Amino acid sequence: MEGRLHLFNMNLVHQPIVRQEDTDLCFLSASDSIRSERLEIQGGPFVAEYVYLVQMDIPAELADDFNRIYDTQHVPNILTVPGVHSCSRYQLESGDGKGMAKYLAIYDIDSPDLPNTDVWQAASDRGDWITEIRPFATNRSRVVYKRIT
Repeated sequence: MEGRLHLFNMNLVHQPIVRQEDTDLCFLSASDSIRSERLEIQGGPFVAEYVYLVQMDIPAELADDFNRIYDTQHVPNILTVPGVHSCSRYQLESGDGKGMAKYLAIYDIDSPDLPNTDVWQAASDRGDWITEIRPFATNRSRVVYKRIT
């Protein structure tokens, strides 16, 4: 089998952040962007069995701090949890539902129970997230989906 090497240049907000052991190279640059080189095996990228979706709203005056802390502390802390492979972040662009949260994070995980474990909670509680962001998050929802194809 011949693998293909792909280079991803990613802005931290709205793009995947991948665990180091899932990549050949993964690092944060001084410009707060991430670049990773990933080897595709068997003709396709890694696809997790489960995804964990977290949605929330944050007051507009905290948006810059929210994105900085989420990208530089919270996500890297969660990626230390065994069984978490990556996180992609998104900001709402459009939709037809009332009350939809502005921010979405999608974590690729191995087990549906992983977000409820002590190790996940300990990783989530590290850094400025727990004191500077979590108390101000509203309209939060958390759900796990299982891959069907």
